[in-house]
Amino acid sequence: MAFEYKTTFFFEGVQPSSNRTASSVSAWTETWYQTADSVDAALAYAVNVAVNNWVAFRLAFLSAAYQLKWCRVSRTDNPRETKVAAIPGGPAGAIGRTSQNRLAVSPDIAPAQVNCCVLADIAVLPQTTTDKTHHRRIMLRGLGQDMINGNVVNTNSASFASLVAFLNYVARGESPNFPKPGFIPYWHIRIQNPTVQYVPLAVPNGLAINTNNVRQLAITTTLGPLIQGARLTIKGVTSPRGVNKTWTVLAPSPGPLYILGKSRFDLAGAWSNNGLIEIVTPQYLPASQYTIIGLRDKHTGSNVFARTRGRRRTAS
Repeated sequence: MAFEYKTTFFFEGVQPSSNRTASSVSAWTETWYQTADSVDAALAYAVNVAVNNWVAFRLAFLSAAYQLKWCRVSRTDNPRETKVAAIPGGPAGAIGRTSQNRLAVSPDIAPAQVNCCVLADIAVLPQTTTDKTHHRRIMLRGLGQDMINGNVVNTNSASFASLVAFLNYVARGESPNFPKPGFIPYWHIRIQNPTVQYVPLAVPNGLAINTNNVRQLAITTTLGPLIQGARLTIKGVTSPRGVNKTWTVLAPSPGPLYILGKSRFDLAGAWSNNGLIEIVTPQYLPASQYTIIGLRDKHTGSNVFARTRGRRRTAS
């Protein structure tokens, strides 16, 4: 029986620094999903077969000041089924420093872009007439300096061409080019199952603050029996603050009362405005297309070049 496996690649900077707070010393992960018969098969594909596709495409525009070191796979419905392996080249990540397809072979002659990333929107087009387009935004970090020209992407650089080749591989071409290639990528993204819809949630009759813990909710749901660990997304409730989020079911089935937790702060205030609730039901599909949005802050994904500086003053 095939299962879906979360596949996470670990990147790390190799630039030496004597300043412990230097932003050039960085690490990050990039996650995709794959279907495999076992955790061993998923890991074997990620560190052996993928070296010639996903890894090769990704390394082609990764600055030599960074390296791809590790890969971890875990079953989505049973995260404890997890295995980790080094990307071929050894634990030191040699494949991430020296490769014929890389922009340079030494961090000393390949300055890296340490503040910016390229933000891309990966989309899965509607599967039915009642479905919607599903989006996943990814931040591609570890860029070489030739990718950046002032505050815009240098589309004439060799590394940008490699970035486009990577996105063409995982997302089947840039929007709005139609028709799309028939090739279905091996790598998937996670979306909410379109057959699972939001349903009305009456407050405060069906939802209340847990009397034993003010950071938890007590809910009587019409969604049917819920298992411990299920996740529910609530939206549209105006008050109390902090109710609109994704909650985890703490109390096991059967109900009718379930305990949800846990908020980062105490919940308090009068209930107002009925909301909507749905069960988080992941579905894993290959991407249909992508859009390159532009340069963004590598930590937050925000547009650093449009950010105002200093305090805002109101004219008197």
